[in-house]
Amino acid sequence: MAESPFLGYSRFCFAGRLSGIAVLFMCGCIASCASAPPGQMPLRHEQHCDIGEGVSLLSNAELRIGLGQRPSAGYGIELSQHWNGADVSVHYHEIRPGADALVATVITTPCVALSLPDGWQKVEVHNSANGQRWHFRSEPVSQKRY
Repeated sequence: MAESPFLGYSRFCFAGRLSGIAVLFMCGCIASCASAPPGQMPLRHEQHCDIGEGVSLLSNAELRIGLGQRPSAGYGIELSQHWNGADVSVHYHEIRPGADALVATVITTPCVALSLPDGWQKVEVHNSANGQRWHFRSEPVSQKRY
């Protein structure tokens, strides 16, 4: 699987203030877009995803967690990930802009894409805010005989 130049840490920050001027920025990704932290699966945060709210498994190699449509910038996903051999566990919750945050008024559909490790067998995803869970199992690899 080709590595994306937009890999980053699991914390994604959107807005901050500098001398009274609003500044948009990304925490973690600016300094480390080339690789994931040690012991972590590569992930990518996006603000305009083509998936709705919930969790999807794409092509047996990528897990996508979407928040659905949001009314402004400043929303994102914070997650923790653990994997032990063939079992993967992901816990996540939504990050919302603060009441006094200066954010762009634009419709967004935030999501995070997590590249699953080779050889994974079982994935459990848990929404820490509402307790919802998703379970996925790896598709068996067909054995070809020549």
